Amino acid sequence: WEIGEPITPRDMWLLPVVTNPAPSAMYRQITGWFATDGLMPAQISVCTSVSVIAELVAGGLGAALLPNRMAERYVRDGGMRMVASSPPADNGRLYIASRAVVDDVKVRAMSKLIRRVVDDMNYLG
Repeated sequence: WEIGEPITPRDMWLLPVVTNPAPSAMYRQITGWFATDGLMPAQISVCTSVSVIAELVAGGLGAALLPNRMAERYVRDGGMRMVASSPPADNGRLYIASRAVVDDVKVRAMSKLIRRVVDDMNYLG
């Protein structure tokens, strides 16, 4: 699509959008972004796999909100482009959960490792 930057909800609302189903974080991020302009995507398709969503977008079937690190390969290969948006999309969040009654050294170690890997990869941009 030939769309200038930064894109706005009004620029995108008639174009196909691919997202995880409600109530996922991706769905909330996308619908929240459109809601900033009082809109809802007119063409929204849902898929439970973020990897498949990336493939669908790279194949030209729609637009999506993806982690920067996931999109980089497709951008490099020419299958998709990353665009600035106005307003900016909310950043994603990752959560780690365990049973409330457990204070396990393994859970804390895993949490620390995940945080370090995500930071080192700059996965969330």
